[in-house]
Amino acid sequence: MKLKWCWRVGVLFLATLVLAFPDPAQRAVVLPAQVSVQGLSGAETTGRWPKHRGALLFFLDRECPVSNGYAPEMARLAQLAHNGKLAVLGIYSDPSTTIQEAVRHAKEHALGIDVVLDHAQRLATASGVAIVPQAVIADPEGRIVYRGRINDQYTPDGTRRLMATCNDLRNALEAFLANKPVPQAGGKPFGCPLPTPPNAASPRK
Repeated sequence: MKLKWCWRVGVLFLATLVLAFPDPAQRAVVLPAQVSVQGLSGAETTGRWPKHRGALLFFLDRECPVSNGYAPEMARLAQLAHNGKLAVLGIYSDPSTTIQEAVRHAKEHALGIDVVLDHAQRLATASGVAIVPQAVIADPEGRIVYRGRINDQYTPDGTRRLMATCNDLRNALEAFLANKPVPQAGGKPFGCPLPTPPNAASPRK
């Protein structure tokens, strides 16, 4: 019954998304045309993720306990996305995080993904992300088809369930890879707020 309820809420969120974005071209672009990507090997490349079916972005923080607690599930979903020919990136938007720290964090938590420093929070702002961890699925043109929590293991008040009852991101990812309508998150994310980026005119909301 809980999984059914999760699905119904997801349908409601999907309907809201359709109303908000009647034309897919109006969806927010996740990645700019050029983005610096630091691979786990240490080599740096530039450019959008070309020739992929889309992208899975994990917005995370190396010092957020909730984000780190989700690492095993993120690693499993990253492998699923890799198998589906998606680009998979870990987005670090804390201005104090260095590229060495981001790469080390991804390695230590066995995420198996490349990392992106988003110190100016361009990707976070474009994606509507202000709390981590969160995930974004984007189509090949960079348009958002899913943004939200990984699952409901953490309740809105911070209580940690023994097991998740609604696997929002997995459901969305499997639907996207199967070319089916993508269900939206059935609830709000819980985690750590992003710090204010440097030279920001006003704090993020």
